[in-house]
Amino acid sequence: MKMKSWLGGLLLVGGLLFTGCQNEEAPAVKFAVNELVSGDSLTVFPGQQLALSYSAENMTNLEVGTLPDNWKAEVDPQSSKILITAPVAEAREGVYPVILLANGNGSVASFTVMVELEMYDRSKGVFVLNEGNMTTENGSLSYISPSGTVVADAYKTSNGTELGNVCQDMSASGGLLYIISQNGDLAPTGAQFNNDGMLVIADARTLQKKNAFSRAELAQLEWPTHIAALDKQHVYIRDKKGIWRLDTESRQLTFVEGSEGAPQAPFVMMNGKVYTYYSSSYLGYIWEISPDADQISKIRLPMYGTKYDINSVLGIRAAGENEFWVVAHGFGNYSVGKYNLETKKIVQKRIEGAPDVASSGAIFTTSGNQFYYASGTTIFKVSFDDEASGEEFFADVNSFGNKARMLYNGIAVHPVTGKLYVNTIKEYQTYTENNIWVVDVAVQDTVAHYDNVTRFPAGFYFSESANINNIRH
Repeated sequence: MKMKSWLGGLLLVGGLLFTGCQNEEAPAVKFAVNELVSGDSLTVFPGQQLALSYSAENMTNLEVGTLPDNWKAEVDPQSSKILITAPVAEAREGVYPVILLANGNGSVASFTVMVELEMYDRSKGVFVLNEGNMTTENGSLSYISPSGTVVADAYKTSNGTELGNVCQDMSASGGLLYIISQNGDLAPTGAQFNNDGMLVIADARTLQKKNAFSRAELAQLEWPTHIAALDKQHVYIRDKKGIWRLDTESRQLTFVEGSEGAPQAPFVMMNGKVYTYYSSSYLGYIWEISPDADQISKIRLPMYGTKYDINSVLGIRAAGENEFWVVAHGFGNYSVGKYNLETKKIVQKRIEGAPDVASSGAIFTTSGNQFYYASGTTIFKVSFDDEASGEEFFADVNSFGNKARMLYNGIAVHPVTGKLYVNTIKEYQTYTENNIWVVDVAVQDTVAHYDNVTRFPAGFYFSESANINNIRH
């Protein structure tokens, strides 16, 4: 990485450059970046700006001695701040020295800040997709780094523009993020929103926008809710009619035959195919979509003769190779089971509560053989490690804090760290008062929380490197 030398281009502080003879006894310049020691490290993300406050004595000018390629720096003498902005285009992860030179009375004070540029594709990072208020604001994408640093509107930080109104779901494929919103750039009232459209495709490392589709371009879609991307030619979107396949290169939408009535639920991506389910009175299917054909293949679920009868399916997700978690209801009983595609058999356990189906369609999360679901503000756990064990109380989110009054859009276990993430809001009217809670499942207690980050969260998402089959949990 080449470093730019700014020694010839001085940034003046106070508008005066000191010249002429110096008094030998003139006091030396003193310079400090507040709360830092020279050589300290700071983390920055693509497009993010660091504002460093400084203090100085006997200084006549301040210059940035070296700066990495494509970075920007500005000295604001009015506020005594140095503004350092990381690049988005051509951003390269690494640690870079930014050298500051304070001149005065013939002396120079040097101060070095080591700036670490971190990308968004870390396996232990967490994305929180936000719907935004339907009538007043766009959606957004927040990010929590492995060290706990929060970038509150990471997409806007990288692009200077915003996601569509009422963001619903996100999928990852081939180093890209696919983000679908319900209204895009047109409000239900007919008012135009200023944003990047109904579908936004961004680089997974930098969040730089790579492609976008306006609501007008996707006019065939009516209130899209979920998305699954296998590759650029096979992006599946669920709306009120059914499931569509979008080829993002030709920009053509094709309806998937037989997908009418697809549930408002997250897709499962497994073995290079996309799965969802269909459930009506006494009939239940897992629907399989192969990239080879734009039609549904039905996999009949065993509805009767099982430990717990299945009248309706409430949700599915991947449980392993060729295996699904299936949450169901039948004749007054709620159950969770593992269904094997090859053996056509299901192993079930009864659950006591009625699992809450969030507006995002997510009703449960898993970690290995551990199954978690929420009913009201209570989280329950079911272990499939022990055949004899049953359901157990895990936590009541009301105990987390006085603003944790309502769960909003599900819970999620991080596939790498094993930590449980929970979104809560105080109430609908005061949705900006909210929390993200991080729970250590081993001790069943919170180990971190983040206040007022979300804006009606659609759910938690993890990088492609954390979960290669399905970014959503």
